[in-house]
Amino acid sequence: MSKTSRKQSSGTGKQQNKGTLQLNGEVVSPGRRVHPGDVLTSDFVHGPPRRVFTHPLIDVFTTYGTQLFAPFSRQRFALNSVGIIDPIYSGLLVAGLLAGWWLRRRPARVRAAAFTALALSWGYLFYGWWLNENARVDLQRQLTSAGHADAPVNVYPTLLQPYLRRSVARVGEEIWVGLHTPLGGGQTA
Repeated sequence: MSKTSRKQSSGTGKQQNKGTLQLNGEVVSPGRRVHPGDVLTSDFVHGPPRRVFTHPLIDVFTTYGTQLFAPFSRQRFALNSVGIIDPIYSGLLVAGLLAGWWLRRRPARVRAAAFTALALSWGYLFYGWWLNENARVDLQRQLTSAGHADAPVNVYPTLLQPYLRRSVARVGEEIWVGLHTPLGGGQTA
């Protein structure tokens, strides 16, 4: 622990810190150097590469997708798990931020709130992908039983309704558009 300058407060008997900063639970004086292992430099050095790596991964789950290999390839990758703007996904992240702000004086609980929000949000993304794949397989099965086995099927999420999926199938020269839900035994309209 580094030394800090403390002055006796007049008449109260309590000690008061002047010009100090608390870093990772340790009181740091203004002249102390910040070392590479400290939280402050760790966030600035390691934070941006994490963001550059995770942002495209999150974009892959949206209907718009992302060009993972730009500028070398214009190929767009999309898993169609959630819409471009998904209030449920964003709400999970905002809830994690609010919980972190509420618990800001307890670092262990802030970390737990952050990991919980991230786990729930990623779980929601994978759940949306699973719903999409099940809808696509179910629709492909229905088209095969109707005699259109070679018809390609694409399935997309709808806004605020994770269980309702919009489907598009190309059958010969026609394009069939419908809605599909796994509720009630997999209804298709």
